[in-house]
Amino acid sequence: QPSVTRRADSRVAGTDSRQRHLGHHSRKALRSRCHDTAAKDNGVPHTGGLEPEEADLVAQILEVYTGCVDTDHALLLVKQRLGETRERVAEHIINALFENPTYPKLDNKGKRKRVEDASDAQGEARGQPKHKVDYGKGVHYPELCLDQLLVDFPQIPLAHIQRSLLDQSSLYAPTHIYLEDERRRGGALPYALNTETPRATTKGKQKALHDREFESERELIKSRTSGVVEEAKVERRRTTARSLTMAFECGCCFSTYPFTQ
Repeated sequence: QPSVTRRADSRVAGTDSRQRHLGHHSRKALRSRCHDTAAKDNGVPHTGGLEPEEADLVAQILEVYTGCVDTDHALLLVKQRLGETRERVAEHIINALFENPTYPKLDNKGKRKRVEDASDAQGEARGQPKHKVDYGKGVHYPELCLDQLLVDFPQIPLAHIQRSLLDQSSLYAPTHIYLEDERRRGGALPYALNTETPRATTKGKQKALHDREFESERELIKSRTSGVVEEAKVERRRTTARSLTMAFECGCCFSTYPFTQ
């Protein structure tokens, strides 16, 4: 799909630009863990040592899905696609993980450890205070997030929503705020509005999905939206009050009267 390819190319390009100051440390840490006898206990696959190319590709994937995708699973996908061109390996795996949110997740509560170099650079290292909303990604989080954004913005193309999600670290609340601000700024939009029938959100008799972190973000957006709506109502009342002091011309006698008469 062209839109998926463009999205992947953009994301991979952004990842490559960070390789100079993040990728080197990530790859070095990943290789050392694989050679370390304690690597097995840390949840990193102990295969007797990774090839440099394998370590580079796994580190690149983990930088996009920081603290989310299971390291063993990422390595397995890399090994399955090593026969392809290197650039296509990263692109295909990133696409596959994004389009299939049921991939094995990293267990932060067990022995498996997060590759923390990117997280540290973003100020998310352990011991620092949490934000007002504790953003997280449960098993159903990616699916709930994308489905709700499609409902919130039915006129925005799917491809643009997916790109915005990746730009906002695949988090619902930041993506919603970004898309809303983008629409309110006016001017030329970076996409063509959807004119088709709104997308259906029901999935038959499938069991309803729940995620605590997603619900927290959803409540934050609801409260923010209600505040914006109330502000708009106040402005309409002000406009109405100003109009009552104005006059209009009668269509019958062509005399001028205030609206109150």
